Amino acid sequence: NRHSEIRDPKLTTSLCMKLVNANPEVQIEGLDRLSGISNYFIGNDPKEWRTNIPNFAKVQYRNVYPGIDLVYYGNQGKLEYDWVVAPGANPEVVTLAFEGAEEIHVDSDGDLVLKIAATELRQHEPRIYQEVNGAREEIASHYVLKGDRQISFTLASYDMAKELLP
Repeated sequence: NRHSEIRDPKLTTSLCMKLVNANPEVQIEGLDRLSGISNYFIGNDPKEWRTNIPNFAKVQYRNVYPGIDLVYYGNQGKLEYDWVVAPGANPEVVTLAFEGAEEIHVDSDGDLVLKIAATELRQHEPRIYQEVNGAREEIASHYVLKGDRQISFTLASYDMAKELLP
């Protein structure tokens, strides 16, 4: 079960985002290779050391859900992610569970608000697009609260024969 975790060293709790009913055997691929490399000399056994590890600007998880990829990347010091939805795939199967959140709600701006200890974490309202006649056209989309601390997405009508773009 793939998940992302945000920890604050000043807090005694954490927030874990899990992909509900996701493919447990996704292919992970680095995208947009960067010029630097990393070396990890951990422990006393040189056989366990890792050298010349490439760095990438993005990491893509292929087919997390049928026809749906998940791409993580950094943006001004923050971890962000996009869903890439192939033609014919159903984005409404994406379901995220948040463990450690004391409260989850969608505010009046459509943002997902997660309360953890005295902190609020906010995920902005989804922005989804399709290319229509050479221009990006926004598809109305919203968070939907489901079950026990779970969310999914709902979208206005769109051309299912075309890719959905972040």
